[in-house]
Amino acid sequence: MRIGFIGSNIGMTAGQREALRQILAGNRPNEFHHSDRLGPDADAHAIAREACPTSRVIVHPPRDESSGRTLRQTVSPMRGEHRSQP
Repeated sequence: MRIGFIGSNIGMTAGQREALRQILAGNRPNEFHHSDRLGPDADAHAIAREACPTSRVIVHPPRDESSGRTLRQTVSPMRGEHRSQP
């Protein structure tokens, strides 16, 4: 199973973070996909690593990197992670 995440620019509430944690822990996806922005994507990344540590995490970079800092600029890839090409 694959699960994808797209966050808003304003971030996640505590309830949304917990809901994502429960969805991931309950479904144990083979792959978890998210975009490459700080904020909610970074939160989702950390939640995925905690809730389903054996899942492969696929990070999708933005087409236009001039719109702000990216997650990949602040963390190095961990085991099982893959950076897709724009």
